[in-house]
Amino acid sequence: MINIISSGDLDYGIVKRYLCDTKEDFAELPVVAEGSTVLILSNGEVHKIDKNGNWKLDSTLGGGTGVPGEKGEKGD
Repeated sequence: MINIISSGDLDYGIVKRYLCDTKEDFAELPVVAEGSTVLILSNGEVHKIDKNGNWKLDSTLGGGTGVPGEKGEKGD
């Protein structure tokens, strides 16, 4: 399911915030303006549309699977 959370009118178009259940729903989104965002509930991903009209991963909510950093020095 796709839900529109909010919509705003800027000089260059309509910016919208979407909430989708799955990536399949995300793939069905209409073309929208730069700055629009979508949250995918099934995996917690937040995507944002860039100035070229492409969706880019912006962040991941709740404990993503990032690469661990280097170990720190041993304490006393």
